[in-house]
Formats: sequence, C-alpha cells, structure tokens
Amino acid sequence: MFCPATCVRLSTKIKIKLYENPSILHVIVIYRAQLFTCKSWLSYLGRLPISEQIWVWDNSPIPQTIDQSNIHYTHCPQNMGVSHPYNQASLWAKQHGFSFLVLMDQDSDFPTEAFEQYQSAIGQLKQNEIGCPVIYSGSVLISPFKIVKFKPTYWFEGPIKNIPLPSGYYSAINSGLLISTNIIEQAGGFDERLKLDWSDIELFMTLGPSFNLKMLPFTIQHQLSVHEKQTTAARLRRFPFYCHGARIVSEKHGGFIRLGYMTFREGVKQTVFNFNLKFVWIWVKHFIFTKPI
Repeated sequence: MFCPATCVRLSTKIKIKLYENPSILHVIVIYRAQLFTCKSWLSYLGRLPISEQIWVWDNSPIPQTIDQSNIHYTHCPQNMGVSHPYNQASLWAKQHGFSFLVLMDQDSDFPTEAFEQYQSAIGQLKQNEIGCPVIYSGSVLISPFKIVKFKPTYWFEGPIKNIPLPSGYYSAINSGLLISTNIIEQAGGFDERLKLDWSDIELFMTLGPSFNLKMLPFTIQHQLSVHEKQTTAARLRRFPFYCHGARIVSEKHGGFIRLGYMTFREGVKQTVFNFNLKFVWIWVKHFIFTKPI
C-alpha cells in the first residue's frame, strides 16, 4: 500500500478505452551500483532524449552525485527494496502529469528499439492492459510466466505468441514493465511489505483476470539473481525475503500449505547445496513464526 516517503529526495472502475495524452516516467531502483555504469543505463536510460524524465531511487549506503536536469534522484540508505520506490514513483508521476511508468532495475539489458516500442505502445494500450516485453535470463525465458498453484512456471519452449494474457493466471517481472499509474492505484499500490521477492506476482494476483498482459515486440536480457553464482552469505541474506513474502501472499490470497511446502522445499535444497542448516531455521522463523502485519 502507499506510504509517505521516508527518504530524502536528492478510482473508479476501468473502462476499456485508450489513454489520452499518455506520457512515460522512466523509473529505476539501484543498489550498490553506479547509475551511469549499470546495464539499464548503458542500454536504455543513457540513450534517452534529454526531454525524457528519469526517476532514480538509490538504496545504496552511500549517495551518488547526479547532476543531470532530467534525473530526479532519491537516496535511501535504509534500503527499502523495490515496492516502496515504485509506489513513490507512481505518486510522483501522477502529480507531474505522467500516465505510465517503465520500471527497471540495474541489471536489464534493453535493445536499441525499446524506447520507440514503449512510445508506440502507450498510444495503443487499453486501460486494462499492461505492456510486457519478452525477457530472458541467459537462455531461460523468465517473463512473462505462468502462475501454477502460486508457483512461477517458465516457458522453456521459447517466446509465447503475441496475445493478451490474463494477469490473474500469468505474471511478469517488474523490470521492463510498462504500467499505468491508474492500474497501480487500482491495485492499491505494490505491497510495501514485499521488498523484493513476490512483489510483482502479488501485484498481478491482486489485479486479477480483468487486467491483461499485452506483449511488446522486443526482447530484454535480465540478470535474474537465482541464475547467478552467489555466495552462501548472499543467499542467506535473500532467503528471508522469499519466505516472509510467501507468508504475506498466503495471508492475502490463501495457499498457506502450498506456499509453506514450496518455501520449505527451497530451504532444504539450499541447506543441502550450501551445507548450512540456517536456511531451514530462516524458513521456520520467517514463514511459520513471523505473522505479517
């Protein structure tokens, strides 16, 4: 849900019609990365016309010096994840007359035609549609994906056909998404308790099947964390977000037993892979004992 900003800044039923005078705010959330050297900047943001507005949320401990007239920079050393920044960006966009957000993090590699395709899409999307490019992590197609009994299920056979997908049964990762501020408002915003994992899935589950994913005709490469080589310490830091996020989803949408099984199985897998029993304890603490508030 929407909350007031805690960091320092350095409706009605949807009708199926097109937006009037649409415009885009380009939104990026970064962590321990230099804006001007990250993949999303080099492949997309840095190529935008100076007239395009960029909204940067930096969760890093140390702020960066950003001196560019079209960049709106917020430093948040508390590291509030992605849901809170996306909500703040949506509020800022509405206050300044932007109809759409393009969401991204630091690890997405956009093709050269992405900006033109986003511009074309905002003139064609209906008010119940969310734009979604095809996204790969290496050779694995990761977005959009099916939601089968709360489990993200990837297509391994290749890109799906360019058809609308009901968002109650399909989801997409946040990065690369073209979404209107009105739709975010309809969902009540991203759930800010979901700092990382489940943020995107829960939003689509909340929106339900009356909203559609509309495929955009370009492909992004995205460095998905689960497909990277990570240290045991890094996995231990991330696993609580996964478990607690699943518990929040179970409170809002049901499926406690199913989600408990999924997260427990992942905890056992990580325990065996990393030779570390802390993963099972994290599951007990963050899924079983920590009740969402």
